[in-house]
Amino acid sequence: MRARFRLKFSVVRETRYMRNKVLCNVCTLVVAIGVLAEAAAQPYPSKPIQFIVNNSPGAGTDLAARLVADRLNKSLGTIIVENRAGGSGAIAMEFVKKAAPDGYTILAAADAAAPQTNLMVISKYKIGGG
Repeated sequence: MRARFRLKFSVVRETRYMRNKVLCNVCTLVVAIGVLAEAAAQPYPSKPIQFIVNNSPGAGTDLAARLVADRLNKSLGTIIVENRAGGSGAIAMEFVKKAAPDGYTILAAADAAAPQTNLMVISKYKIGGG
């Protein structure tokens, strides 16, 4: 009798969980559709798109970003590839982090760069006079 009760309670709890999960996903979808509908009213791109590469010119990531930019130039318009090498990618990531969140600044980085920079501390002090 106890085993049957536990089984029934477990199924009810799991059913509630799934219902809440589906409801949450539907709400998220409705909000996303509203945001996308508002964003669709604006023409994109209305200014050049920047690809920020965290390696020096000629590196593998740079070549891949330039190939992608060349293909996207044909459909989206002007795409600028800008290299910001140094600091194991921290300089480029900091630049993209501080950029306006409008979709016009895109980071092109190797996947190994992200965990590295999370472990690094970017110092905010100035060296020299003052």
